[in-house]
Amino acid sequence: MNKLAKEITRLREKKNLSKRALSNYSKVSDAYIVQIESGKVKSVGPDILKKLAPALDTSYEHLMSLAGYIVLGTTVKESQKEYFVEVDSLEEKKMVEEYRSFLRRQTLESKETK
Repeated sequence: MNKLAKEITRLREKKNLSKRALSNYSKVSDAYIVQIESGKVKSVGPDILKKLAPALDTSYEHLMSLAGYIVLGTTVKESQKEYFVEVDSLEEKKMVEEYRSFLRRQTLESKETK
């Protein structure tokens, strides 16, 4: 089991939530929560982590760091609204691209609600 899976399980149990209760609160399917906690899901998307964080009383950044999307305590330089992040592998590149896509969707959604 990976660090993210262990932490989600720990936080859920700390709150005395069943997987179904976490599912109801976060709007993430209980089947997917089972897969995350068992370690079957290798890469949990930022959109799922954003839904789980408040349900588990933890920060989105904490879950994002455990998932490998960000490194807490470091800064990312911004230039013309593009983020520069060094990656060492194709898997890290895919995770960064998925995170960037998530940020773009969040930006578009916030513009649409204004």
